[in-house]
Amino acid sequence: MKKRSFAILISASSCLASTVYLPSWAIDCPDIPSTVQEVTVKDDQSMLKPQPTKKENDSNRPKIKQGDKLKIRDTKATLSESHCWYKVNPAANSDSKEWWIAGDVGIVEFSQWKEVKNQQSPALTPAEKSESNTQNRNEKSNPLWFWVATIAGFISISGIISSIVFLFLRLHKSSEKQRELSGNIKDIEMVLTKVKNQVDQNQKYITKLNERSQKSKEVFKEIDQEIKSLDDKYSSLLQSQNTVTATTNFNNREYEEINAVAESIFPNEPPNPIKAIVDQFNSQNQDYFRDPRFQPLTLSQQSIQGHIGLNARRIMQLEAPSDPSQGSYLYFEIDQEFWLIPNIASPYITQIMHNLNENPEIFVVHLGSGRLKLVKPAKLKQINAGLWEVEEPGKFESL
Repeated sequence: MKKRSFAILISASSCLASTVYLPSWAIDCPDIPSTVQEVTVKDDQSMLKPQPTKKENDSNRPKIKQGDKLKIRDTKATLSESHCWYKVNPAANSDSKEWWIAGDVGIVEFSQWKEVKNQQSPALTPAEKSESNTQNRNEKSNPLWFWVATIAGFISISGIISSIVFLFLRLHKSSEKQRELSGNIKDIEMVLTKVKNQVDQNQKYITKLNERSQKSKEVFKEIDQEIKSLDDKYSSLLQSQNTVTATTNFNNREYEEINAVAESIFPNEPPNPIKAIVDQFNSQNQDYFRDPRFQPLTLSQQSIQGHIGLNARRIMQLEAPSDPSQGSYLYFEIDQEFWLIPNIASPYITQIMHNLNENPEIFVVHLGSGRLKLVKPAKLKQINAGLWEVEEPGKFESL
């Protein structure tokens, strides 16, 4: 309601100001001689307007400079904003749109027109001069100046009211910005809360990693002690090896112990059940992998969209597809461990094998000139019901 009242006051003052007409203040605008077809731009500061009182964006207004020619569209002048305006069009512009230019500040020939108009004005006779002087005395005795002062005061008050309205609108916009800022602060607080929760999860994850690292250190310490013990046995056996008989007494049981420890520390090949599956894959036995123990998997949406995990690496997770025929991989379980191979039973196996190197987090591929051979399946870790994560990448080599 306050905004509407202020707007009404501004409109009323503007209308009143625009209706005031004082003949003594009027500017005598000369018309363009009918013989003139073009006018010259006075300086680089001159500009064109779509209407004498309308502001136009610089990108829409034709650019003019000193010396440019303008075609005359109307010889009659229009008085607006204390300037004489003339309707023209740039000579180099084929656009039929009409523009206005202030002749007294933008046209070189304006002073000539003004001078010609003054020369053409008829001289007053003594009687006319006497009548004019009498009329001036009457105007002075008329209380016109009282009304002029009243109107000027009212316009001043209207200007003050306009300033108050402007300040009010500025305060209103400021309050809106404050509300918007408070909303942004709430959003930031929500983001900070999520970040804090994520940091807490990361700390828990790091704690678990530290615990596993400590356990791993203990296991490696036990393995180191066992290796030292076996090394001592091996040294004592070498020292006692003086004859062939002594060498024969170095029985198979000792070798098996050494080999078992060495294989547990430095495994060169996957366990035998896995090796059998690797051999079946390399022989391209598709019927073998249609067995129910081999189930299809495909990349999760997070992996396809390239989301990054806590370790600053791309998340590589797999899930069961809604359409089993669309599964790019097969997983199987051996001794409570999950393993992953390409879906050799899929009708799209050629394309699957061709795109293997696009996901090195799943399979490391050593390309060559020959056909790819599976060396080791990728190892999976089940992180949720129906969701697996690659724990160790598999390996392919070229024959």
